[in-house]
Amino acid sequence: MALALRQPEVDEDDADSSDGLQSIPGMRPATRSQRMLRTLVEDTALLYADLHPEDAEYARGQRSWLAGHTSDMTGGTVEIREEGMLLRLPPDRPASVAATVPFPAATATPWFALKMLEAILTGRSPDDDGRIPLTPFEVEAAAERVDTANFGALTNDLKKSPLVMLASVEPTLTEAGLIRVSNAGWTVLPVAGRYRDPKAVWEPTLEDMTHDDA
Repeated sequence: MALALRQPEVDEDDADSSDGLQSIPGMRPATRSQRMLRTLVEDTALLYADLHPEDAEYARGQRSWLAGHTSDMTGGTVEIREEGMLLRLPPDRPASVAATVPFPAATATPWFALKMLEAILTGRSPDDDGRIPLTPFEVEAAAERVDTANFGALTNDLKKSPLVMLASVEPTLTEAGLIRVSNAGWTVLPVAGRYRDPKAVWEPTLEDMTHDDA
């Protein structure tokens, strides 16, 4: 990305840009298009709601340019959606593995993170920006439903309480870029839609059935 930003490019729409990589010696300030390109490549998502309205309008107008350059730089494909752009990296490249959060994974915490998404997304409509805002009470209520419906699949640590399970899955969803957490609660981001209707199924083991019979 740093090498790409060194390439001369004229961007008359953002001559007064004051952020980007200007602090790096020998690097001129990043233009508006370069900043957006960097966000899409490094975060694998560019959401219009995260941008200033003028930047969002610019991104919509330049989405083909951004998608084309992102594909050239990464070998991936860009989905152009109403809420923004989503980069899908090629799974067979080492760089993709290093840049991709391993989610979901076949362990308890990601499994219950998927279940939390299922409980939250089911029956809810996103706002105009493709987001679903949840109060702390709504998040805890969803955790209680997931805990009750899937108690047999919980590990001993997660069985302590729904709040313990919630505290475990929340960082997983945050690191995967699916939610943002604040004092106001959760904001489920549009990229969480890729995990809508997950098929996460717990199959009881012989040990579980023996324990239940006892």
